Amino acid sequence: MSEHAKLLEKVNGVLEGSGFVATAVGPDSVGVQGDARVYQPSVIIDIGFNDKPPDWEQVGKYATEIVNKVRGVSRVLADITSR
Repeated sequence: MSEHAKLLEKVNGVLEGSGFVATAVGPDSVGVQGDARVYQPSVIIDIGFNDKPPDWEQVGKYATEIVNKVRGVSRVLADITSR
């Protein structure tokens, strides 16, 4: 299994039950952990944007949880493409 596939698996574990799904690993981006800058992959999550606007508070909660729990992720991007 590739490193990106392993990362998506971990992120989807955090997202379980949320209705969101991690779909891709994006380019490395800068983040801050402690007092240091880190360059790690970003993760793209599909937030299921259909007929109603997403609950941005919930999106933010999960984005923060992913960055805090999944080692190797510095940013979370939301795919808001309508279906």
